[in-house]
Amino acid sequence: MCGIAGYYGRKIIGTKNINSTAIRMRNRGPDNFAYERYNLNNNKILLLHSRLSIIELSSKANQPILFKDQVLIFNGEIYNYLELRDKMISKGVKFISNSDTEVLIKCLKFYGKKSFDMLEGMWAFALLDLKKNQLILSRDRFGEKPLYFKKTKGGIFFGSETRFIEKLSGYDEQVNNQKINEFLKYGFGSVFHDNHTFLQNLTAIEPGENLIISKDLRIIRKKYWKLNANNRKIKKVNLRNEIKNIKKILTNSVKLRLRSDVKNVFSLSGGVDSGSLVSISKKVLKYKTNTYSILSKDKKYNEANLINKTVKDTKVKNK
Repeated sequence: MCGIAGYYGRKIIGTKNINSTAIRMRNRGPDNFAYERYNLNNNKILLLHSRLSIIELSSKANQPILFKDQVLIFNGEIYNYLELRDKMISKGVKFISNSDTEVLIKCLKFYGKKSFDMLEGMWAFALLDLKKNQLILSRDRFGEKPLYFKKTKGGIFFGSETRFIEKLSGYDEQVNNQKINEFLKYGFGSVFHDNHTFLQNLTAIEPGENLIISKDLRIIRKKYWKLNANNRKIKKVNLRNEIKNIKKILTNSVKLRLRSDVKNVFSLSGGVDSGSLVSISKKVLKYKTNTYSILSKDKKYNEANLINKTVKDTKVKNK
């Protein structure tokens, strides 16, 4: 849960604003904070990163990270980074760390747009091209990682929290009353039906979308992925084979997501989803699995009985 923030435009962002943003970013990344400034023609670029160390715990994975003529700040995880790393090594690419961050920036450099078909993971990142004087803001396919931006007369602010943008710009945004009314009327699901936020003038980058900001501050929005409906008529389904295939896909998916240089802990509820993941981790992959549960005092929502059944079946340590 790293934090990213930045600015691309004509304005010089003062140290006071940077420091107040850094304080705000600690909750997303307590392990390291750093920023870099760049001057490209008339543009002033500022990239900030707060790090929560999960993969490659050394300072080699600190950000912003520079490779050739590109600079990256990244929040998220690339699950298939080892496979991508091996592929690039076979083509002569050298690495100095074991981080998915280094894999990401080098993948973007060597494969360009094709990278987005190769990446399996969740991310929000900013990639600065020093040669083209261009900034790309990218959000993963399903929008698991948040990323917001604000366009002003002199430039573009961005961040993984709306408060980062407020601190960096030094301007307290007005509340978006329409968004609040929709939330109160229709519930949590209404938050994501469009890219408006609870603050005016701040917009969410859409899932599966890249924002390309050119040196003249024009913004081009490009969808690199969307979910397409499969309208094929299925005549006959072999239930046994389908169950086998789903188990195989799910097990491999869990295996990739267990890659970590720190201990993984599952949030175990009484639902079939968390119970299945814990069972696959412990019983199929033989992973040393730890869990925790949050119980409601309201009996109507207390799932202790179902949780205890999973704990008994898998013999995990639950807190």
